[in-house]
Amino acid sequence: MLGFKKFLIIYFVILFFSLAGFVLAQRQLEVNYPEIGGIKPTVTTISLPQYVKYIFDISIAIAGLIAFGVLVSAGFRYATSAGNMAAMKDAQERIGGAILGLLILLSSYLILTTINPQLTFFNLPGLKGIGDFPLIGAKPADSKTLRVLEIPLGKLIKEALNTNILDGISGLLAKIKTDSQEIKKTAEELKGLTDSCSCGSALPNASSCDYSQNCPATGCLGEPCPDRAAIKEKAEEARLKAGELKALLENKKEKDGKSGLKELTDNLIKNFQNLDEAEAAIKSCSGRGRTLMGATDFDNYQRSLKNSQKIEKIEIDRKFWPKLTASDYFMVFYCVEEPLQAATGEEKIPEVILKFPEGDIPKSKVFCQEEIPLGETVDVAENLAGQIIKEVQSIIGNFERIITAGQDLSGLASECKGSEACSTGCNQYLIPNPDICVEKTICPEENGPGFNPSCQPECLKYEPVPDTEACGVIACGGSVCPNSEIGSQVTVIGGSSSQIETSLKIFDDLINKKEKNKTQAEEIMSQLAISSKGTDNCYNSAEKLQRVLAGGKELIKELIPCKLIKELTQNQIYFYNEKTGGEIKDCYGQEPGKDDRLDNYFCCQSETGF
Repeated sequence: MLGFKKFLIIYFVILFFSLAGFVLAQRQLEVNYPEIGGIKPTVTTISLPQYVKYIFDISIAIAGLIAFGVLVSAGFRYATSAGNMAAMKDAQERIGGAILGLLILLSSYLILTTINPQLTFFNLPGLKGIGDFPLIGAKPADSKTLRVLEIPLGKLIKEALNTNILDGISGLLAKIKTDSQEIKKTAEELKGLTDSCSCGSALPNASSCDYSQNCPATGCLGEPCPDRAAIKEKAEEARLKAGELKALLENKKEKDGKSGLKELTDNLIKNFQNLDEAEAAIKSCSGRGRTLMGATDFDNYQRSLKNSQKIEKIEIDRKFWPKLTASDYFMVFYCVEEPLQAATGEEKIPEVILKFPEGDIPKSKVFCQEEIPLGETVDVAENLAGQIIKEVQSIIGNFERIITAGQDLSGLASECKGSEACSTGCNQYLIPNPDICVEKTICPEENGPGFNPSCQPECLKYEPVPDTEACGVIACGGSVCPNSEIGSQVTVIGGSSSQIETSLKIFDDLINKKEKNKTQAEEIMSQLAISSKGTDNCYNSAEKLQRVLAGGKELIKELIPCKLIKELTQNQIYFYNEKTGGEIKDCYGQEPGKDDRLDNYFCCQSETGF
């Protein structure tokens, strides 16, 4: 009996190593293995789950054959051992053991399938089966064209904070600050000159006051404005300065040889919008059917596809920047639209085989490199660019109000008139008429002639006052200039100039203020270099990818966003820092109330095959 057990042990050891041999190299198997359970090993690249299942199925088959053989052998011995009680007892024990083994074998399979049919299939959990991201991207195998979107993130961030544009804006804003102060001073001086214009400076035409004509109204003579020439000069100065300011604002490089503030700001806004669209493209490139790759990884991937004759051509959508120079290939990503397909063209769920530390093993563990501050850097860059644009747009708005007010002010000053805008009159001296009024108290003299409203007209008569003119002359009055409107425009210019100074200070702090000897833009570029290093190192060689395309298993690196890591953790797929061994529980990315964020990424690796 002991010899038989040794035989079984040696048999299974030989069987295991003979079957295990086909995983040591990627080649056709020399032995023609039988098909069991729908699996027939033909190449050495068969996956571990398939290999284990094949061993499980073949073990059941062999165990059944052995039990059957034992039954036949023991039955024959029992039949031929009549009279030999020891031999008959041994044969009975073997028959009982074989039957018991068959019952246990069949019962174990029946119990497993009753609880859950999937328990009879060994299958390691795959990231794609739970999450929503492919490990590699391409068009299906039946398509010979690989279509991808190029996202030159580094270039777009540089353009959103383009130093040439910002320097041009800074130069114009310095000029605007000076010119706005000058036009403010001109406006205030012009207001002072127009305020000095008064009909009080004109002389009434006293000769027109005639008692015989019942003291009619009369005109004024002379100049109501002390310095009309200065008004004209300042009005023209205001008009010219408004025109100069308008040119600073609206110049076109193509037409005028240099860009105005609006054109530079429009370029900055366009670059900001491109960055915002690129962020949206990156966010959308982390779901089923889409994969984000760095430039090196994508270059190796497309070469492996061509070498494997999976594709014939590549179509790259370069909508963000039509033509990149060699220096622009900094933080360039590629979003591939479709997952990698098996040679049959049917999508397969990748099986992920991961190394586990000692101890309890959860459903799955993934090991990643340090967090790459990609999303955080992009968000900071967008925030800085957005603040800069906001302040420049505020300056432009106030600048336009100053230009309009300066033009209006010049026109209003030209509306100042001469003495014809002034008027005067002759005052009538009235005394009581004793012939009509019986009681003198009706028009008491102490109220002065002609100024008692209670006097009835019939009680009064025109009569010259002794030793005076019959009619008194009233001083000239009226409005020469539209002083109220002029004052309003001067207020607009003054208020807008103050707001420009406030925005200029904020703008200057945004682009020039240094912390730890770096401006905000310089710090962003430093963080971008860190992100670039992390993403550049997350690539797979073309040879390795080619082996995967052929059905092999390799340790594959891939960029995984923070949001997806959090989602997969809830499905018992845990991510760990490969250096510290600590679980990745928190990272920068999208979360409730902060959907506008772009995720940081991790370079994670797993053994992957199709």
